[in-house]
Amino acid sequence: MHIRALPPAELARRMRPFFVNAGYAVDDDRLLKIVPIIQERLVTLDDCLAFGGFFFQETVNPNPDDLLGSKMSAAESAHAARQALQALEVAPEFTKDGLETPLRAMVEGMGLSAGQVFGILRVAVTGQKVSPPLFESMEIIGRSVVLERVQQAIGILDGIAGQK
Repeated sequence: MHIRALPPAELARRMRPFFVNAGYAVDDDRLLKIVPIIQERLVTLDDCLAFGGFFFQETVNPNPDDLLGSKMSAAESAHAARQALQALEVAPEFTKDGLETPLRAMVEGMGLSAGQVFGILRVAVTGQKVSPPLFESMEIIGRSVVLERVQQAIGILDGIAGQK
C-alpha cells in the first residue's frame, strides 16, 4: 500500500522507528497530529525526518540567510518578526484559525506580502524553508516553543543587522 493511502495511525506506527532511530523522543500524540499534515509530502518513510523532525526538537538552528524575508534587509525582517511575535503572544487561541487570521491582518497592515513574513516565520519555527503548513505546524508545536523560536530568530536577525 502506498504511503499516501495508509490510515494515519498505521503511518504513524511505521514512521515512529525512523524518528526514534534518529534520536528523537517521540510523543505519540504529537506524531498522530503531524501525520495528516506531512503524509501527502512523503515519497518514502525516510522523508518523515525531513518533514517532521523539527516537531520533536527542543530548538532549531535556522540558516541565518534563510530568515531574511524576500527583498527585505535583516533589520526589516527582524521588525516583521517582532510584529509577528506580538501577534502570536496575544492570539486568543493557538490554533490554525486563531493564528492565521490575525497574522494575515498584521501582514496586510504592514504592507508586506504573506510570503515575505510567513517565510520568515516558517524558517524561525521549523528551521527550514520547506515544511508542512505553517499554521498547523505552529498549533502542534505549541505557543511557548513557537514564541521561543521566533525570539531566537529575531536575535539572529538583529545580529545580522548589526554587522551591516
